[in-house]
Amino acid sequence: MLNPLSLAHSFREVKGTIPLVFLHGFLESSTMWVPLQIEDWPFSILTIDLSGHGKSLDLLPKGEPSINKMADAVIQLLSDLKIVQFNLIGHSMGGYIGLSIKKRFGACQKLILLNSTYLADSVAKKEDRLRMASLVFEAKKLIISQSIPRLFYKYSEKDQIVIDLINEASTIAPEAIAYASIAMSKRKNNLDLILEHKKDVLIICGRYDKIINTEQLRADATKFGLQLIELPNSGHMSHFEETEVLREILLNFISNII
Repeated sequence: MLNPLSLAHSFREVKGTIPLVFLHGFLESSTMWVPLQIEDWPFSILTIDLSGHGKSLDLLPKGEPSINKMADAVIQLLSDLKIVQFNLIGHSMGGYIGLSIKKRFGACQKLILLNSTYLADSVAKKEDRLRMASLVFEAKKLIISQSIPRLFYKYSEKDQIVIDLINEASTIAPEAIAYASIAMSKRKNNLDLILEHKKDVLIICGRYDKIINTEQLRADATKFGLQLIELPNSGHMSHFEETEVLREILLNFISNII
C-alpha cells in the first residue's frame, strides 16, 4: 500500500519494459504530457505531479526550499512502487529534479532534459526568482499572467493553450510557487554529471527559448560532444509547439535509435 503522502501520479505498466518517468515543469502538472499521446507509447509510463503542483498541491517539503527535497519525494514514490530501474524525461524544473535524481540515485538510466538545463542560474536569474518568491504572495495572478505567455514562441495570451495553462497555474498556492522559485535559484551547475553520462543524456531545446541559455548549451555541446537537439520552431514549450517531431525524438532516444 502506498504512503498516503506520496505524490499524486499515474502508472501504466507494460510488462518487460523499463518504466519511463515524466516530470513536469514549474507552474505545470502532469497534464502537460497529454499532447505527446504517451498513453500509446510501448513502455511502462509513470507521470507525477511534483510537490505543490497539480494534485500534489498540499505535499510541499518541509524546511528550506531545495530541488533535492523535491527529488527525494519522487525517489520515495519510485521506491513505494518498487521501481528499481527507469528512464526519465524532465521538462524545465522537472529536468532540474531529474538531474538531482540521476546524481544521487543509480536506478536512473537515461535522462532527457526537455527545455531544461544543467547550468546554474545567472546572478540576474537568481534575483528574478527570489523577487518572484517575494512578490507572489501579493501579486500571484499578475505574475502568472505575465510569466506563462513568454514561455511560448508561437502562441500568445489570447490562445486557448496559454489561457488553460494560466488557469491551471492559478490553483497553485503562493507558498508552493515561492518554494519552487527559491529551490531553483539555489541549484548548482551539473556539467560534471552530464560529462560523466554523455551517452545516457539527451538535451532538447527550442531555438526561441527565452528561459534557457541555449547559446551556452550549443557551445558546450560542440566543445564536449554532448547530445543536443535544437528544435527550430519553439520556445520553452516544445511539447505544445513542435509536438510531432518532439514525440519522434523522445521515442527514438528511449528506444536506442538515437
